Amino acid sequence: MQWPSFCDERDRPSPDALASVIGAFGLGDRSWRPSTARAGTNSYNVVLEGHDGPRYVIKRHAVYDDRGTIDRLAGLTEQLRHLGVATRRLVCDRTGALVHRDPVTESLWECSEYIDGASFAGSLAQLRDLGVATARLHRALRELATRGQAVVGHLPFWPTAGLPESQFRSAFGAACQVDGLAAAYRRLWPRLQSLWSDDGGQEESMHGDLHLDNIRFAPDGAICIYDFDVTRQQQRGRDSDLGVALHRTARTIAVERGSREPDAGCVGAIRTLSAAYAESFGARVDPVQCLLLAADESLRKMTSAFEHSHAGRHASAWRRLFDNHIAYFIEIDQLLFFEAALTL
Repeated sequence: MQWPSFCDERDRPSPDALASVIGAFGLGDRSWRPSTARAGTNSYNVVLEGHDGPRYVIKRHAVYDDRGTIDRLAGLTEQLRHLGVATRRLVCDRTGALVHRDPVTESLWECSEYIDGASFAGSLAQLRDLGVATARLHRALRELATRGQAVVGHLPFWPTAGLPESQFRSAFGAACQVDGLAAAYRRLWPRLQSLWSDDGGQEESMHGDLHLDNIRFAPDGAICIYDFDVTRQQQRGRDSDLGVALHRTARTIAVERGSREPDAGCVGAIRTLSAAYAESFGARVDPVQCLLLAADESLRKMTSAFEHSHAGRHASAWRRLFDNHIAYFIEIDQLLFFEAALTL
């Protein structure tokens, strides 16, 4: 099994552990493909493929060790499916549980059907469909919150961003020398302070990781959203979610156009996606505020990842997350140079 180089060796699931989990979900007759193993901060994923029939994904939760939290997240995924949100269908283990605890390693696993589909290609139709699908997700999360059902609360390892620049430089040290990071922080931090000082006092349920790697365009036209690992309650959570989707969409378009920085094409994509979301959700959208909240989200994750990246389990995965969110923070700052054009 060839895991990515950033995956800590001591935390990689062994072949015997994988075989045990595959059997626990009743899939013992299937082979798994090493080329599709993937590791992140929160999980390890392996795609299983047999000679015929559907493919499956098994996921080991690498950071969470709270069975109750994982059970609630799994239950939330199933409830969203029943409310019309296209997502992965979870598979129960032989005991009927959505989450399997391996008796040897004590690790927690999920199994779900693999979603065949294409990644985002940047077309206008996809942008509109993505806006509608995101609005559908948020309507479903709001309905579940109204019922008081299966919504996970706060996550302890995403701290509130709030470092004055002197502390920011002291905490992140050499990382502040990355081109544009300190300047982006100076520009954005006063705006983030102002934004959160007028928070409105209301928390909303959010996906928490609404980037394009967690979205697939299925052959039947459905837009499938998955990986609800960090779904939570947060003030202005809906706008923060949308801001992440706007930034990552613009980022993908810029990369596909061969640009290292946002351009007018990115602005047009943000406006299209925002307008489709606003029409479907039935509420006004401020893309600038959404992007500021996405910057705040990146700063929170940057701070947390930095704290976890020096020692302990999953250190290399946390370092990768830290590097990613430095880039995202700077890119959002660059997008906000187009603030006047972004306003709907």
